Amino acid sequence: MATVVRQKRKIDAVALQKTIDARIKSSAKLDEPAWKELTDQPRLYIWRIENFKPVPVDKAQYGQFFDGDSYVVLNAYMNSHNKLCYDVYIWIGKFSTADEYGTAAYKMAELDVKVLQDAAVQHREVQGHESNKFMDCMKKITIKKGGMSTGFKPGKQEKPEPKLLHISGVKQNVRVKEVDYCKENLTEDDVFVIDLGDTCYLINGRSCSKEEKFRGATVVNELKSDRGKLTSEIIGTIVFISDDYHSGTSHQVIDSMPHKDKKTADKKKKEERPVSLWKVSDFSGKMTMSKVSSGKCQKSSLDSNDVFILDVGQKLYVWVGNKTSKDERLQAMAYAQKYAESIDEPKLPFVRVSEGHETEEMLACLS
Repeated sequence: MATVVRQKRKIDAVALQKTIDARIKSSAKLDEPAWKELTDQPRLYIWRIENFKPVPVDKAQYGQFFDGDSYVVLNAYMNSHNKLCYDVYIWIGKFSTADEYGTAAYKMAELDVKVLQDAAVQHREVQGHESNKFMDCMKKITIKKGGMSTGFKPGKQEKPEPKLLHISGVKQNVRVKEVDYCKENLTEDDVFVIDLGDTCYLINGRSCSKEEKFRGATVVNELKSDRGKLTSEIIGTIVFISDDYHSGTSHQVIDSMPHKDKKTADKKKKEERPVSLWKVSDFSGKMTMSKVSSGKCQKSSLDSNDVFILDVGQKLYVWVGNKTSKDERLQAMAYAQKYAESIDEPKLPFVRVSEGHETEEMLACLS
């Protein structure tokens, strides 16, 4: 069997925009049947992008994502004022194609703008970098290999890269999140799973809670159930002393874990981008994106007639004015994707907010 060649994470921004434009044109002629299942009751909906269309995921499979696919997720919930509110997400698998997450970005915008009448907050989630809010509505996430794309099917693959899963939280709010595979990320307060593909290791920190221990054991059992021949081992409780650790017996797997690359971290820190503001507008008759300001960005620069992208370093805020055109609203997140690729930060999270609904965190970045 031939070795599977996976697509690089970097995308062609021009190809992405062509995908978005094509979906906009087709959408003008056809109603999306996937949205017909929506009700006025609080619940979770998940669709997988298949052949440029959102296809409902069986409820029994909620929380299971393929790393070669992209998804649209809608969380409808009641707020403290008993009002139905919406968060709509796209989840992008590590090996999802440009066509797939380009379609997902458009479909998220379509769902919000055309169906929910701009009532939702839009989010972009990337595999391995999921936000706490997304994790809260999903409860748990299981990543499986494979996807809809031709040329990327489960089969014989190269040896997978090692993963470190961090399990932490209290009572019913215990989360599982992938973190960088290095010794410095191990702590004595939480539970960890080292996933090497054919073997996994469960590590219980000295001060971890019983809920974290239980969730860790559940994660290992889920991995074994998913892969069949996976073997597992529980490493004795780790006790940390200063910046090092020791256990009852030194364990080869932990000993072989790399240290955090301080040079790379220092370089990244030095190259941190200043806060910047960008405008997306079709005023000229053609959709364009232009820089407004950098370093010190003013709220007064925001114009109700356009879309603005605020880059604050750790995430992008996509601000949509109340008087923007339909095309500007539909393409707002696509241009955020295009911008993220242009600065070589494809995993940046996005948050889309409408004028008058800005978060305190966003406003704090504007003067």
